Amino acid sequence: MYLAESAAALDCISIAGTARATQLHFFVAACDYTLIAEEIFVISAYLTQDPTQLGMVRGGDISKVIACLLIAVGAISATLGQDIIGSIISK
Repeated sequence: MYLAESAAALDCISIAGTARATQLHFFVAACDYTLIAEEIFVISAYLTQDPTQLGMVRGGDISKVIACLLIAVGAISATLGQDIIGSIISK
């Protein structure tokens, strides 16, 4: 935090990142750019271009898309009163 305040006092561009919600508001107030939680790992993979890290980021993104699609299908089927997932599993 001391470095972020010093950079702000000198009008330097500062980037900070944290995965702790209790420290986030300090960085948002003191820094120009703030990396929140997962963004720290993504920027690390992007800058190093490490295939393992890039694969982990891509795998996480794909699982999030699949989870969102399943949630959307479940919400639509619940709204229409049909049990699409239950009928697929029971077959």
